[in-house]
Amino acid sequence: MIPAAAKRAVREASPVDAVGCVAGDWVICVGSSAAREAAGSKDFPSDLTIAGIIDHWDPSAGQTGN
Repeated sequence: MIPAAAKRAVREASPVDAVGCVAGDWVICVGSSAAREAAGSKDFPSDLTIAGIIDHWDPSAGQTGN
């Protein structure tokens, strides 16, 4: 389980899509140097990259942790 302190919801951002997601997908994003690596190159100018698509997420189930 990911520690609660590591989770963050980003509502307004323009990430690079490295995985081919579609509107409405829940995704996992990475930032900083990991964003450039996930985009395919350490030299790629990205501060936020979509690194994965979440298969199932129920946003109505609430949150756990603080």
